Amino acid sequence: MTAHPDAGTPPPRRTGREAALVLGAGVLAAGFLLLAVGRTWASFAVATPGVPRYEEALTGRQLAPAALGLGLAALAGVLAVLATRGWGRRVAGAVVALCGAGSAVATAVAVGAGGTARQEVAFSGLTVEADYTAWPVLTIVAAALCALAGVVTVWRGPRWPGMGTRYDAPRKRERDEEPDMWRAFDRGDDPTADR
Repeated sequence: MTAHPDAGTPPPRRTGREAALVLGAGVLAAGFLLLAVGRTWASFAVATPGVPRYEEALTGRQLAPAALGLGLAALAGVLAVLATRGWGRRVAGAVVALCGAGSAVATAVAVGAGGTARQEVAFSGLTVEADYTAWPVLTIVAAALCALAGVVTVWRGPRWPGMGTRYDAPRKRERDEEPDMWRAFDRGDDPTADR
């Protein structure tokens, strides 16, 4: 008894749902990453005796510009997955994974070890206070989700249906199943001539 040629592949509906779930999560994560980078990450205050207190709020774009660029690249990579197949899809998934991981690292480096704590440094009568918000942590989480979507795309992406596959040329097995009349047309014969 011979196995059916498609016995090892999952049904198209299941792979389609998987693709929609992973790519949807990737788009949402990249979009949230870009939103988080635009928010205020930290506020700094400098106090010196006899001088008015100076305060400034900094966004993620100012503290980690690389996170913004890599987030945009991750979003473009997720969209590129839709337009590619096979090895091209694996490459696009790898780009998404690397951009997500790079964005997480850039954010962690920008805020340092105390990213969500209040820090105070005093020297020579000068006091510097840094108060971090939760946005850097949320940026790292979104970047990690982007990276995960990229890894899953590299692993499972080639099995997912492609964009516009219904317009491709039929495969050999499908061509063999076409009616005799259409095959006659392909050969240049007129199947109605005998009638």
